[in-house]
This record gives sequence, structure tokens and C-alpha cells, in this order.
Amino acid sequence: MITRYLSILFLFSSLTSLAQFQEDFSESLTNPHPWQGDSSYFRINADKQLQSNGPAASGKIFLQTYSNALAGASWSFWLNLNFESSTSNYTKVFLAASSTNLLDPQLEAYYLKIGGLSGSKDGIDLYYQKGTLQTLVAKGKEGHAAGNPVTLRIKVLRDHLDKWEVYADTLGGENFQLESTGTYPAIFASEAFGFLCVHSSTRRNNFYFDDLKIDGGFVDLEAPQLVSQVYQREQNGWLLFFNEALNPLSVPVFQIEENAFSFPFQWITEKSLLIQDTSSFIEEGTAWVAQLTGIRDRAGNMKIETMQLIKPKMLQKRDVVINELLFNPFSYGVDFIELYNVSPWYVECNGTKIKNQSGEEVLLPPMLMEPGVYLILTKDSNAVMDFYPLSVAGAFMPINLPVLPDDEGEVIWLNEANDSIDFFHYNQSMHHPLLESKEGVSLERVNARDPSQWTNNWQSASTSSGGATPGYANSQAESGEVGGWLSIEPHSISPGTDGYRNYANIRYALPKPGGSLRMDIFSLQGNWICSLQPSGPSDARGMCTWNGTDASLQPVSTGLYLVVAEFFHPDGEHLKIKDTISVLLR
Repeated sequence: MITRYLSILFLFSSLTSLAQFQEDFSESLTNPHPWQGDSSYFRINADKQLQSNGPAASGKIFLQTYSNALAGASWSFWLNLNFESSTSNYTKVFLAASSTNLLDPQLEAYYLKIGGLSGSKDGIDLYYQKGTLQTLVAKGKEGHAAGNPVTLRIKVLRDHLDKWEVYADTLGGENFQLESTGTYPAIFASEAFGFLCVHSSTRRNNFYFDDLKIDGGFVDLEAPQLVSQVYQREQNGWLLFFNEALNPLSVPVFQIEENAFSFPFQWITEKSLLIQDTSSFIEEGTAWVAQLTGIRDRAGNMKIETMQLIKPKMLQKRDVVINELLFNPFSYGVDFIELYNVSPWYVECNGTKIKNQSGEEVLLPPMLMEPGVYLILTKDSNAVMDFYPLSVAGAFMPINLPVLPDDEGEVIWLNEANDSIDFFHYNQSMHHPLLESKEGVSLERVNARDPSQWTNNWQSASTSSGGATPGYANSQAESGEVGGWLSIEPHSISPGTDGYRNYANIRYALPKPGGSLRMDIFSLQGNWICSLQPSGPSDARGMCTWNGTDASLQPVSTGLYLVVAEFFHPDGEHLKIKDTISVLLR
């Protein structure tokens, strides 16, 4: 199997989900929308307007309500400043703020400053604030916030490309004229919309607000997650499924071994796309360690994810074999059939069936078998694991098998065309003659490459293994039948520094010196965790260690992991060996 590194770059622009908000102050400061802050310094007057009622001393007062609108949003409101604005008397209207405290020294926000200069220079200016830094985004027309009183109706738009537009009617109506435009890229999670009044002692109750409307998108800060990928043989490509909608203007660019490739693609739904390998660049049966970078959702969030991109080959005879059979289980136990992928390829097994000696057959669900992987077919995995506690839990496929007689029978594995992939005629006489009881003891295949019908190719599972080895190497398999081996000690580790099983020693033996070895850790779901450094690429024997961390040196989650060693030799020989290791937390 050839494993390479593939980077997939998606270029996205920003879109978001929509929300709506309206407030005409016809009820109270708690209904229908709760307003908080200096609520004792604001009131709803007889004209059903929000009016300031600040303290006798000069100061700053604010009132805010929850709003998450920022991306692709619009705001409109009416205000009246019943005075001539100055550096002592003006207002800030916070369109979006990262905190409910509009005086927070760490506040990130976009706000309109209305007034605050003097005379004919006062305007409607849009600012971005981060902490104490104030950045002018769009300068309004001078004089449009001058006069006594100042009455305005203002509308602000922000599109998905970070462009701002400010409109105003200086008579307070709805004849909006463009005041200013500007572009600023900062985006954050908004928590509030609010009014802030800077007042002197004589202007403390002369700020009026009304007719607030907010439409637009809240900022989604969750990056898209790749849910699954499925190879589509008819299209020679992969369907990638994500957990949320992506931007339909996205253009995937592939980076393979420092070379850029543009593969054809098409959107299937807003959450899935098909990538097509029309030039058959990727060899059938192989897997690529693929890094997906720059993936963005409609809100512009990016996700970097490492995965296996698999291009399986179609199932052929001797790729996958019947490797172990339990046909005479213990009382309260169940039968099982173990399949084993002896090939170095990823194999697609669709439309296959298991058939018995009476012609009874069951259809197996579509499945993808990795090189060196074992698959247990049984109706009750718990019943198998109860009797054989060393069973690999992730290797089971629940299926109602056809009847397998306790004395003699047949197991036939058929492909979609009803051709035999493997056939095993079993008999209880094939068990070791010294067995006191054949109940609960499986027949194991000695050599996966030798024919199934060679009687000598089957032996009773060893008593030391508990009578069966579901999901891992057969106890009676020929030593070195695959040309090499892995030895992991211990098979369970607990990451840390307490000195108890903090790492595993992984020893290996290869068929011959002079080749190259790659060793990786994967989750049972096929996600790449990290690479390990062998003790020398030309050594036939060696060792490496794993301490239970990923490629970023972060501890992995509790669970079972695959150790995958791949050997390549210049003469063309290729070997892949797998084993499991469990990570425990204490």
C-alpha cells in the first residue's frame, strides 16, 4: 500500500444564519426584551420613547440588550439629542459588542459616535474598538449631527465581505441618504446592542431613542466538521460530508507532495461535495494521509483536520478470507465467522453474502476492509466477548448468520455476482484429537494464503488463548507467515509521568534489511494520530516507543488504537502489519 500526504485547501467567503429583533419601547424595559446596565438612569416616557434620566453629576450611562447580529446584518433606529452636542454631551450607539458591559476596558465593538466634537464638525462616525484602541471605519458627513436639537433616523448595513454602509435621514424620517462607507475585517461573537450617553449635569435627561430594528446574521465561531467520506466508484471520487453548510463559491485546491493539483469537483448538497480523481492519480487500493486545511463554513470558520482518504479496490478472490470459525459455541454462546484481509489493499466489499450448506444465505451490509484487518460476523458481540475477553471490541459486525451445525457444515462467502470468494467445508473431526471438549473452541486458519480446503490448514485454537481469538491474530497461525511481526509491550498504557505504563515499546521484525519502514498510530475510525520514528530504516529488527500523545504532543482520548507498520523494499516487496494498543486514564 502506498500512503502519501495530501492537503486539501478550501477557499470560502463568509455567510451566516439570520436573526431578527424589533423594539419600540411600547411596554417596559423588561418586556418584550430585557434591557440592562444603568437601568435606573433610563425610563420609558409618555411618548413611548427610551429617555435618559442620568444622575445629577456629569457622567456616562448605558443601557444594553442581547444581540448577536454582526455578519450580514442591518441596524436602524431613531434618536433625538435635545441639545447641541459637544465633547461633554454626545452618544455612542453600540451596534455589536463583545460584552454586556459597554464600559469594559477589554471591550471589542463596532459603534456609531454621534456628536462629540463641536458645532459644524459633528457627524455620524463609525468606529471599531478593541480595548482602548479606537479605529475610524467610516467618517460621516460633517454637520449632520450638529444643531439643537439633533434628530436622526439611522440605518447601518454590514455585508458578508466586511463592507459597512451608513445611511441617515437628518429630519428623522425614512428618506435615507448615504452618509459613509468603509471596510473592516474584524469579527467576533457579539453579546449586546446598546446606547451609551455621555452627559453633563444639565443634559442628563435629554437623550431619546426609539424604533430599533436589527436584522442579520449572528457570528458562528464553530468550525465545520468532516463527518465522513465515501468513495464513489462510478464517479471515481469521494463524497465528503460536513456537519454544516459550506460556501457554494468554494474552490478546492489539492496540495500533494508540494505540488498543486486542481481536481474536478461538484457540490452535491450544501453540506457535501464530490471530488473526482479523473486522471486516476491515486492508486486503487491505497490510502492517503490527507490534511484538509483552510476549510471554512459560511461564517468563515476554518478547520484543520487530518484524515485518511481511501480509494479501495473491488473485492477479488483471496483478498479477504475466512480465517476463523466457531460453529459449536458454549451454551448461551453464539457462532461467529472471522474474515481477514490478507492483501496489502483497502478492499470494498459490497453486496456480499454468507451462505451455508443448506442454501440459507444472509446479505452483508457494504463494508470497507483495511489491510490486515479482522472482521467478526456474529449476532451477539457481547456473548462472544463474555466468553473470550481478549476479543477486539471494534472488530464486530452484528449479523444474523445462517445456521452452522455443530458437527459438520459449509460456509460460503459470495460476492455481488454470486461468485465464491472463499469456501470452507468444516467438520468437528478437524479439531485436535486430544481436546477434552470441542464446545467453545474455534477452528483457526494456519496460513491465510494457503487454500481453505486444505485440512491441515486448520487447527483448534489454543487453550492458552481461551479457545478462540476473535478480532486478532490466530493462536495457531504460522510464525512469520506474513514475513514479519510486531510486538507491543505493554498492550495498554496510561499517559503521564507517574512511571506506571506511561509508554509502550513497539518491537518489529522485517522480512529483510535494506528497505524503508513507516509506523503510524490510527484511531479505530481511521483518523491518523501520529507517526513513530523507527530505530533505523535499513534495520531488519528494531524498536520505537509511543507515549499516548498525538502529533501535537497532546494526550489522546481513552480507547483502542491501531499501530500500523508498513515496509517497502527496493525490489518491490511490500508488507503491512497491524496490532492494537489501548490507552487508559487513571
